[in-house]
Amino acid sequence: MVHNGLDNYLSGFEPIGLGEIESLSLMNRKDRKYVLTMGQLGGLFADLQGFCKVLEIEGKRMSRYETYYFDTEDFELYRQHHCGWANRYKVRFRKYVETGEYYFEVKYKNNKKETLKQRVLCAGNEREITEVLRDFLLANTDLNPDVLSLQLLVEYSRITLVNFERKFRLTLDVGLRFSRGVENIISYPNIVICEVKEERGDRRLGLGRWLENRGLRRCSVSKYCLGIVALNEGVRSNNFKKEFQLIEGLGKGYSIKN
Repeated sequence: MVHNGLDNYLSGFEPIGLGEIESLSLMNRKDRKYVLTMGQLGGLFADLQGFCKVLEIEGKRMSRYETYYFDTEDFELYRQHHCGWANRYKVRFRKYVETGEYYFEVKYKNNKKETLKQRVLCAGNEREITEVLRDFLLANTDLNPDVLSLQLLVEYSRITLVNFERKFRLTLDVGLRFSRGVENIISYPNIVICEVKEERGDRRLGLGRWLENRGLRRCSVSKYCLGIVALNEGVRSNNFKKEFQLIEGLGKGYSIKN
């Protein structure tokens, strides 16, 4: 993944380590997602310099992620998300490329709109649900591991900005690339997915409103759902129509499909 010019923008931020950023717990928080283009990042970074710190790991300010999602052959977990089920799962392996950490994760969204995550540290080369992971799923979910298989690889690089005084964390995912096998691949080099996590009740900044005033578009998008729709013709997606039209519109002329 190539992100020309981003290193120059990020050099103006004071760095912060992973241990420090984990101390910003944000237990009572609100999360919002936005979508923007690469061309909008320069102005955004200029306004946030001196106001935020940037996560730096081993001298790098962009952290690469590889996420391997599992679903049934007919995308039952995707369809539950599409239908707005109140209780639903995501099952995945996630690799943090810079640190080499590799986890098997289950994310569960309940009917209170809370997202709970459980994970197991893995060796780093697993792509299948082993007996140990099968037992983990059976103990922590009502899913049948025998019907789950690898359906999607999502790759991107993440920039994380934080402000301790105002208690918010902002992530920017760039270089989005989705694949199913070696031939079914699509990327969105012009699209940036932004997620804001900020303390509830702190009205001093109103970060979400500030971003919207800068032209960022609110977009409750799941990268997993985006990849499934982009790579699989005929998958039902009408409930995500506005989100996907926005992303396709902003990325028009920039998506690349093999």
